[in-house]
Amino acid sequence: MKPVQLHSEAERELLDALDYYELQRHGLSGELRRDFEATVEKILENPHGYAVTDAGDVRYASFRRFQYRIVFVDLDDYLWIIAVSHHSRHPRYWSGRLKS
Repeated sequence: MKPVQLHSEAERELLDALDYYELQRHGLSGELRRDFEATVEKILENPHGYAVTDAGDVRYASFRRFQYRIVFVDLDDYLWIIAVSHHSRHPRYWSGRLKS
């Protein structure tokens, strides 16, 4: 399988979500982490099986349990995760990250 690279802001979003859920209930962050990892595995199995955004090759995949989605681009050498976005966030807040 190809490697996965997180944009620094996507990594921060994931860490913030993990911190938040751990404060809600001990161990809940582990459940979120497993949901994130399972979603990444599904993406890697079939990256082109996910909806394309209006930003070109940018796609998204929703977590199974938590109200988050992974916004990603399938590049030749790796899977680039642009955002770990809560469903309530503005849909295109991450678009400036495409330039970095």
